[in-house]
Amino acid sequence: MSVKSYNELIYLCSLLYETFELPLALLDDNYQIEDGFPEDHNPKSYYIDRDEWLRNMEKVKNLSSIPLIKTTPLMETYLFLQIPLGEKITYTVVIGPVLTSKLTTLQFHTLMMDQNLSINEEDFLHYFEHLSITSESHLVNIAKLASQLINQKKIKAEDIMHMESEKKKNLYLEDNPEIQLQRNRENKTLHHDLMYERRIFQCIKEGNPKEFIKKHNTLPAKGMYGTLSKQSYLRDQKNLAISGITIGTRYAMEGGLNQETAYTLSDIAIQNIEEQTDVSKVRKMLTSSLADLAKRVQINKQKKYSKIINQALLYIFNQLYDPLSLEGIAKVINTNPSYLSSLFKQEVGINISTYIQKERIEEAKKLLELSDYPITKIAILLQFNDQSYFTKVFKKETNMTPKQYRNK
Repeated sequence: MSVKSYNELIYLCSLLYETFELPLALLDDNYQIEDGFPEDHNPKSYYIDRDEWLRNMEKVKNLSSIPLIKTTPLMETYLFLQIPLGEKITYTVVIGPVLTSKLTTLQFHTLMMDQNLSINEEDFLHYFEHLSITSESHLVNIAKLASQLINQKKIKAEDIMHMESEKKKNLYLEDNPEIQLQRNRENKTLHHDLMYERRIFQCIKEGNPKEFIKKHNTLPAKGMYGTLSKQSYLRDQKNLAISGITIGTRYAMEGGLNQETAYTLSDIAIQNIEEQTDVSKVRKMLTSSLADLAKRVQINKQKKYSKIINQALLYIFNQLYDPLSLEGIAKVINTNPSYLSSLFKQEVGINISTYIQKERIEEAKKLLELSDYPITKIAILLQFNDQSYFTKVFKKETNMTPKQYRNK
């Protein structure tokens, strides 16, 4: 044992705090704060009440001198280390709470909703905005150093993580893949054939929505779908649907669908699936979303553009809010401007500047419908010189002014 006195322990705690600049507290045998670094630091979780905090600390007490990293349901992460001092007294060093990744405001909101917290949102966000952020690997290294400094005990990273996984071994014995494989074979509950899955998703790649629906509504001749949640059937079906959307999106892109369009459709579909509370609606949404991908691939294939034109169209799509020119596009896709201009007119039917202008007017229509942006801002965003010119072009394309279109 390296720590021989309380003063020495306080010195080592202070040294850890000053070196890593992470909040640290020293707790006594009854889990009361002996000292804090900074002085007024209280390590108690925002989420956990005092009784639950004490119960968690009792679990930590049984860990001997092995460090433990714990994360609360609100993503607050702690590092615990038991420090024996003499024969009867055991102190606990607590580093945290910290976050191991930066969270967005939206993620904080979803954390609140997941835990059904009835708390002041402003206080909640203020608390989390002031937490230190460090990686879990950094915490592991701190644990290794602290263990060596305080307990004179060399440990490996797997020793730290092993403490939590050890508790799960008996609790989740069925999670052993070898045992699960044996049970699947014994009970004839094998997964569906890979070719069954490929035949379905190939319909998306080929742009055949009717054949997709026909195949998708047919159960596999052998095997069954996997189970992706043991806690909730609704959660299981949502997970399966999300997996299907993810795979279908890749097949759609392989079939030629614009990547940004495919990813956006995937994001929206998954968000909508997550909001459902009924299994039948989850399944219908999965079918309709994948059929929509197949339909969009079909439409794209009917255009039959060359590789160069598809590259130009993709660049225009992604950079629509930025300045665009024939020369700039040609440089990006590594072709001659004159050749690109001629080929574009031949395949698309209009020159490239007219196409860009039409695409910007289509985007403007969406902004007028879906946002409250002032017309002047929309004109600026879409690279029109001024509102007057924007209005002139918009009216030419739609037979109405932007204001009339918004108010219709």
